[in-house]
Amino acid sequence: MSRATPENVPLRPRPRRDQVRGQVLAAARQVFAERGFAGATTDHVAAAAGFTKGAVYSNFRSKDDLFIALLEAESAARIQAVERALSETTDLAGALVAVGGELSRRDPLWQVLYLEFVQRALREPEVRAALVTSRRELRARITGVVERFMADHPVRAGWRAGDITVVLLALSGGLAMEALPDPSAVHDELLPQVLVDLLQPVDS
Repeated sequence: MSRATPENVPLRPRPRRDQVRGQVLAAARQVFAERGFAGATTDHVAAAAGFTKGAVYSNFRSKDDLFIALLEAESAARIQAVERALSETTDLAGALVAVGGELSRRDPLWQVLYLEFVQRALREPEVRAALVTSRRELRARITGVVERFMADHPVRAGWRAGDITVVLLALSGGLAMEALPDPSAVHDELLPQVLVDLLQPVDS
């Protein structure tokens, strides 16, 4: 039986940068959920991902940068879900109900993490600036989705795509906040009904 030597042991391929980034983000979500933002460290994230701390810092400048990247990934997934919901309906009321239903899906743990990070951002100007930039990019992307939707589904007169975007974010975020201590206070049909009442043309 031949014995493995350094010369004949096959080398495992190094993971690609995008693979490392993806694993770090997945580990960060788990670590932040378990420890909270303040209690989590990049050492915890690196250990959970199976990498050294250097692998974390080669992809993210700081723990704040890592959290914002995670926030953007979560938001992108929600936008994709909304786009899928819109593609499966043809009438305005059905589309609004589908969007409202998708935005009503709540993750209490993630909501608490986001609130914790917002509190930090309000105290730290650099973190706040980064969060503001991220939120503006999010609103711009959602506004693009809304504009494409409005091209095929005219809504009540007077509404602009950017304003609808802000209302969508404010309503979904506010209802999620209200549901944190008492989930029974916000039923699943509430946001869809509000969107229909706000945006459905009066003569429909």
